[in-house]
Amino acid sequence: MSSVVSLVTGSSSRGIGRGIVKSLATLRPDSTVVIHGLEDAGELDRVALEINSELGFGSGSSERRVYGVTGDVRKEDACRGMVDEVRDRFGGLDVLVNNAGCQYVSPIQVGIDLDRHAAARPDALTRATRFARPLSRSPAG
Repeated sequence: MSSVVSLVTGSSSRGIGRGIVKSLATLRPDSTVVIHGLEDAGELDRVALEINSELGFGSGSSERRVYGVTGDVRKEDACRGMVDEVRDRFGGLDVLVNNAGCQYVSPIQVGIDLDRHAAARPDALTRATRFARPLSRSPAG
């Protein structure tokens, strides 16, 4: 395998996903890692450039290892578009890390939107995997 392309969902913040991105980006010298979030493309690109800088990679196209892609993993079309964009930009996908999630911080009396919360859980994991699996360049597919 000449390069490794990874997509980490839910990785645009400063949480666990960002740590996973940094680990994958430094794992091999030919690593390409795509961060994902709900932000607009410009904001994701800013975050990707910030991570590149933190890791000591340049911002030029030949020096970058971390890029961004936007999409809502709760929505099938958006999830398919996210995976298709990775394929179109990088020629395939080798690693998918399903890290997207959500949290709600509010007084217990206020409650949470259970429909929105549930939509980001099990279906989102199978949805991203279903679209990513055909792109796998590994022998196990």
